Amino acid sequence: MMVSAEAIGKDYDGFVANLRSKFPNVEPFLLIKSMMLARKYPHEYNQSFYIDLYVRQGADPDRKRAEIFARTGIFAANHGHNHLSLSLNTTLDTILELASDQDIANIEGEVFPFS
Repeated sequence: MMVSAEAIGKDYDGFVANLRSKFPNVEPFLLIKSMMLARKYPHEYNQSFYIDLYVRQGADPDRKRAEIFARTGIFAANHGHNHLSLSLNTTLDTILELASDQDIANIEGEVFPFS
């Protein structure tokens, strides 16, 4: 049986939609790339994340910065307009823990193998 690129695209779109429903405030491509790297380099526990966090309207971004520091030991940069950014070497579980905060509207960014 020959599979077409269109069929793969439909499966992929369904997979991305499933991730969006399970993790609505995390960019699905960040999740996919992190998991791909974890499978490709299973001996590397941490990954290098460069993320942008968007704080919900009405939440205090400076309080969120302090909470993020308490969880990670790293201060997030505050770019104004409820936009924080953070660079850290960690696991996807830490990113998902940050995303579980009700005041975090969205997390997006990049991930690379830890070196």
